[in-house]
Amino acid sequence: MADPSSERIVVTGAGGFIGLALCERLASEGARVVGFDRDPAAASRIEASGGTFVLGDTTDPASLDAALAGCGGVIHTAALLGDRAGMAAQIAVNVVGTRNVLDAADRAGAARVVHLSSVATWGYEFRRDLPEDSPPRVCGAAYVDTKTASHLLALRRGAAVV
Repeated sequence: MADPSSERIVVTGAGGFIGLALCERLASEGARVVGFDRDPAAASRIEASGGTFVLGDTTDPASLDAALAGCGGVIHTAALLGDRAGMAAQIAVNVVGTRNVLDAADRAGAARVVHLSSVATWGYEFRRDLPEDSPPRVCGAAYVDTKTASHLLALRRGAAVV
């Protein structure tokens, strides 16, 4: 992304551990940060980080359109973690939600989208000596498979994947 002080950056999943850390870092560098999260209880944490809280859900394209209007960049950290929620919920949030974020970023004219992936895209029992360019895999676990799908989707759509 360009100089963060010159643009409005939306962080999805801003109430989570990584999303909140990003809000704090970006705000400390002078960015105009919008913390997008589905949990109203995250508002005080996001505002304390220097960001502006926006309530919304990545499964709701209209809430994304409203939050991303006029943004220069999006950092997508929102996801359902673990396997407890089940495959249908994981697909709705991790895969369809990612597609919704990418679509909304396109409609908003965002210059850059960064997608937060996971080491889990190599499965839960990956070798620690895997080369960085090893392909993600599918193993039947909801989190692994949906994060893999969102990782590949983001790459195909031109997002930077971290």
